[in-house]
Amino acid sequence: SRQINSAVTQAAREYGSSFGWEPFLYPARNMAIFNVPTAQGAFDQYVFNTISRAPSRFQSVPARCWGLMGGLPYFGSTTSVCLFDFGSTDNGAIIRAVAIQAPNAFGSRPQKKMFRRVQPILRAAGAPSFGVDVALDYRTFAALPAVVRADVGGVTWDSALWDRATWLDLIVTDEMRGVRGIGRTGAVRLVVETGAGGRVAWVGTNVLYV
Repeated sequence: SRQINSAVTQAAREYGSSFGWEPFLYPARNMAIFNVPTAQGAFDQYVFNTISRAPSRFQSVPARCWGLMGGLPYFGSTTSVCLFDFGSTDNGAIIRAVAIQAPNAFGSRPQKKMFRRVQPILRAAGAPSFGVDVALDYRTFAALPAVVRADVGGVTWDSALWDRATWLDLIVTDEMRGVRGIGRTGAVRLVVETGAGGRVAWVGTNVLYV
């Protein structure tokens, strides 16, 4: 894919002789995973959705090799064999995901817009923690937006009186967050941290600009 051609070419130039280069198909999640060694004992995974062809990159997964058993994905690290894509944490640690949409001119490419608010629509089992900003005119900021837990109301198990509280199930969060910036195009960038809120799906976005 052209989105990651330069990154893969650079890795091949620097670590082409290193162990760990491997393609891997994970049909249950429609993933094509390309394992890429990046340094001594470190790896990245370039991942494509085999239906939408959307690319992503996984970091801090110490996979030296991959395999399927019973339809479940496993990877081998230097010291152990690990089940991949299970639960919403990295062996108990929070997982941080960063996603960015394609730049959008919002109907008028020559006209500058002042971006004021963004409403990402998220679906999760609990209250997700997220931050959002807008990348302007095909540029992204080095600093990621601050991550804040969404306010969804309700309670979780073992935290309130029985038969007195509203229980949380799979919920949709549509909290509006303030952003700043002026540009002709904008690309919404979302940072999500998984943990108690479980897996998070980004299902829609509303943008307020003038």
